Amino acid sequence: MLAVAALASIMISLDLLIVATSLLTIRVELGAAHDQLFWVVTAYAIPFASLLLVGARLGDRFGPRRMLVTGLLGFAGASLLCGLAPNLAFLVGARAVQGSFGALVIPLAISLLVESVGPMRTTRTLGFLEALTGVATVAGPVLGGIVTTGLGWRWVFWLNLPIAVVTVVVCLLAVRADGPGRREPIDLRGALLAATSAALIVLAVATRPIRGPLDPLVLVSGVAGIVLGVLFVRHLRRTPNGLIPRVLLRDRQFTRALLTTLALFASLYGSVYFLAQYFQVLYTTDAAGAGLRLLPWTATLFVVAPLAGFVAERVGDRPVLLVGLILQALGMGLLAVNAGSTDYAAALVPLVIAGVGASAAIPVVQALVLGAARPATLAAASGANSSAQELGGALGVAVLVGVLGLTGTATAEGVVVDGMRWVFLGSAVFALVAIAVAPWSRRQA
Repeated sequence: MLAVAALASIMISLDLLIVATSLLTIRVELGAAHDQLFWVVTAYAIPFASLLLVGARLGDRFGPRRMLVTGLLGFAGASLLCGLAPNLAFLVGARAVQGSFGALVIPLAISLLVESVGPMRTTRTLGFLEALTGVATVAGPVLGGIVTTGLGWRWVFWLNLPIAVVTVVVCLLAVRADGPGRREPIDLRGALLAATSAALIVLAVATRPIRGPLDPLVLVSGVAGIVLGVLFVRHLRRTPNGLIPRVLLRDRQFTRALLTTLALFASLYGSVYFLAQYFQVLYTTDAAGAGLRLLPWTATLFVVAPLAGFVAERVGDRPVLLVGLILQALGMGLLAVNAGSTDYAAALVPLVIAGVGASAAIPVVQALVLGAARPATLAAASGANSSAQELGGALGVAVLVGVLGLTGTATAEGVVVDGMRWVFLGSAVFALVAIAVAPWSRRQA
C-alpha cells in the first residue's frame, strides 16, 4: 500500500513541478500571454481541489481499489491529451480533466495507507511517504528542465503514462479486492457549490490586477464566489451525508488543521510557481539551469520529512509544526530581502531554510487532520486535507499573481521581476497566517 501511495504521489508531484519549470517554453511555443500561464496551473488545481471530497465518497460507494484504478487510468489519458495540445485553450481543458481524475487518486491512496498502518504510526508513515514523494520533488525541476530542453515540453506530461501503468499493476496485485460499498448518496450539490465557488474566487483574484477592482467580471465573480462558499459551508452543516461529515466539522483540531494546511500550501505553491521563472530570468539560464538551482530547496523534503515524523512522535506534533512554519516564513522573508541579487548564495540559504520548514510542517499537519478522523470518516478527512492543499495552492498562486501585477514591471521575457520582493513577502505572510490558525491546543471535539 505504501508503494501504491508513493507512486501515486510521485506522479502528482512530478506533474506539478515539471510544469512549473516548463511554463516559459509553453508560453513561447503556444503563443500565449504571460498572464495566461496562470491557468495552466489553476485549471488543474481547481477541479482537483473541489472534487477530492467527491473522489473519497466514490471510493466509499463503489470500492476504493476500483476507483483508485479508474483515477489512475483517467489521469494517464488526460496526460496524453495535454501532451498533444495544439493551443493553450486545449491544454487548459486537458489539465482540468487531468485534475478531475487526479481527485480519485490521492485521497483513496492515502486513506488506504493510513488505515493499513494504524493510528500509532500515522505521522511516521506520512513522513516516510513525504520522503518518497520528495524523490519526485527533487527530480521534478531538474527533470522538467532537461526534458523540456532536450525533448520538448510535451514529454513533461507523457512521463505520467508509464508511472500510471506501473501504479495500476501494483495496486491490482497488492491491494485487497473491494468489499460491498456503502449505499450512501453522493453529495453532488455540495460538489457543485465547492467547485463553482473556488473557480469564481480564483478568477476574481487573478483578473483583478488586469481589469481593475471595479471591473464587472471581477466584482460579479468575487461576490458570487464568496456567496457560494458561504452556501457550501451552510450546506455541509445541514446535510447528514455531506462531502465532509458533520462530526469532523465539529472537531476543532480538524477544522484548524485544515485551515493551517490551506495557508501553508498557499505559501508553498505560490513560491513554486514563481521561483522557476524568476531564476530563468535572473540568471539568464534555461529551464534545466533553473531546475538545478532549485535542487537544494526541493531536496530538503527527502531528508527532513521522515525525520519530522520521528521527532513528532517523541516531542509531539505541535512543536515540530511551529518550528516548521516559522522556518518557512523566515526563508521566504529572507528571499524577499535578497530579491534581485544575482549572487546565488543570496538565494541558496533562504531556499534551504524554507525547504526545511515546509518539509517539517507538511507531514505533521497532515497527521493532525487525519488524527481527528475515525475509520468511517478517514477517506473524507483525507479528501478534505488534499482539497485544502490544492485549493490553498490555487488561491496562493492567484493572490501572488495579483501582487505581482500591482507591484512589478514586465520584462522582455514576460516575467515580472521588480515585484518579486513583494511576492516572496506575500508567501511569508501566508506562513504567518498558518501559525495564527494552527491547532495549538489539544484536540477538542
